[in-house]
Amino acid sequence: MVRVGLASAVFAAVGYTLFVAGLRFQSAVFFAITGVLILFTVLRPVMRRRQIRRLRRAKEIWGERVAAHCDCFLCAYSLDGLMPEADGCTVCPECGAAWQIG
Repeated sequence: MVRVGLASAVFAAVGYTLFVAGLRFQSAVFFAITGVLILFTVLRPVMRRRQIRRLRRAKEIWGERVAAHCDCFLCAYSLDGLMPEADGCTVCPECGAAWQIG
């Protein structure tokens, strides 16, 4: 993120220098690039937080579905009647995936 901030500062400085020199189109291009870099700098952490929240919620939903239906989500094999291992996970005999059913 520091690199993007530094890059946007450099592009802004170059854009301002071109603007002062009278090169309007070139300065507009540099200012547009600066705006995009700043936008990515600001939005990236927000987007990353939303992605993490979505992944956590999806993990909760999958866990709830496994617990409710007792089916393996990889192969849909019924896990009813299987004993959990020492770590508390029930291993699917069909595909080998381990699920914590509780």
